[in-house]
Order: sequence, then structure tokens, then C-alpha cells
Amino acid sequence: MTSLLDHGDQQRCQYCQGALDLRYHFCVHCATVYREPDESVYGTEPDFQPRYFTRLNTEGQSAITLFFLTAIVLAGLGGITIVAGMENLATTLFLQWIAFGSITVVFAIKNRDEVRELFGPPRAHPAAWTCVPILAALLVVNWAINWFLIQELGSHEDDLVDLPFRKHLSTELQVLLICVFPGIFEELAFRGVIQTRFVAISGFWRGAALTSALFTILHVNPIGTPYLFVLSMFLCWVRERTGSLYLPVLLHFAHNWVVLFVFPMVDA
Repeated sequence: MTSLLDHGDQQRCQYCQGALDLRYHFCVHCATVYREPDESVYGTEPDFQPRYFTRLNTEGQSAITLFFLTAIVLAGLGGITIVAGMENLATTLFLQWIAFGSITVVFAIKNRDEVRELFGPPRAHPAAWTCVPILAALLVVNWAINWFLIQELGSHEDDLVDLPFRKHLSTELQVLLICVFPGIFEELAFRGVIQTRFVAISGFWRGAALTSALFTILHVNPIGTPYLFVLSMFLCWVRERTGSLYLPVLLHFAHNWVVLFVFPMVDA
């Protein structure tokens, strides 16, 4: 048990220097106990609700760790891609998805009690009927934005359509590596593990915004940041309303397929 530090009329915790709330027998900033609970002197202690960032750091630790692990691994493998050259692109992309998928599955198993219910039948909700036109509208808007940027920056459309991986990957590999794997593993990671934890801590909208921020950061695309954030919020909304990962996975796959074969200017 720690002693108190007096700073004028304010008593502070010796461990973290935080101002003590004398209604509690512990520091509300660091949880250090500084006295024995004594209801005869201080009254009954109210229910303690930890601060938001404290909850995020403790209850959201699994989600945060998953994000940073995948970010570090993908950054490292991205460096390997540059060193190995584009002729080895298929191999390095496979390694990236094997690493990403393995980490995601481990965390999904660790949080299986929360994630398991997301593989049940989707709940009947209007989101299931409106998601396709909403996704189509998002893609059209993004195509228009990219078309405008091409005109303003003076780039030729072929410079964007003829993406590097098109020269080094067959159509089948493009579908597998750009559509199938992201649809499954990114949704399991972000809409499964991360969104579930963040929404439990802070409610849907704030939790979805945090999830979408991490989703956007992981894609490392400054120009596409607003679109990626809105796309992720849309997928979070669909997952929340249907209570299932199936529809977000299908929508993510469809989005990337359209990016590849219909609107090749749009970033996947």
C-alpha cells in the first residue's frame, strides 16, 4: 500500500502522481491501492467505471496486438518483395497472405467465444438488401474521383490500368491473391476480431471508426484514405446489422473483383 503525496489541498498518488478521488480506496488512474476501504469514514464506494483509453488498452489488447503484428509482418514482407523483384511477386504475395492468415486465425481461435457467433446464419435485416446498391454507388464515386485525379495530374489511364501485378500474375492468381484472400482474412481480422472487441468497449460507431482507421492505415494509401475509411465503415455496418461475417466477406470479394476487372483505376 502506497502513501500519499500532499500538494496543497490536493492529495496525489505516490506511484503515478495522479489526483486521488477520496471516494475510492485506490487511484483511479493506475489502480494503486493507497488505503484500506473504510465506509464509516468515506462512505460506500460508487461503482467504478475505468476511463475509455484504459479500457481500450486492457480489454482491446487482443485487437491492438493483432493489428500491430500484422502490420509489422506485412511491412517486412513488403520489403522482401522490393528486394526479390517483381518476377517473384506471386511467391512474396503468397507469403504475405500465409503470414496474415496464420496470425488472424490464431487470434480468432483465441477469441473464439466472440467470433464463433459470426459464422452463424445472418440475421434478416434491410442491410442485406441495400448493401449491393450501396457498394455499387461507392465504387462509382471512387471511380469518378480517380478519373478526376487522372485528368488533373495529367497521368495516362494506361499507367494505372497496367498495374505491375498484371504483368506477373495470371488471372487466376489475381483473383486468389487480390479477391479471395483479402475477402476472407481481412474480414476475419477487422470485422471479426478487431470490430468485435472495439464495439464491446465503446459502442458501434466509435468502435467501427477505430476499426476503419486501422483498416485504412494497414493499406498505406494516402490518396485512397477517405474511400478506404468509408468502405470499411460500410462493411462494419453490414457485419453489425446482419451479425455475420458471410456478407462482408462476399462484399469485400465483389469489391476487389470489380476493382480488378471492371474499374481498374480504383485502388483495391
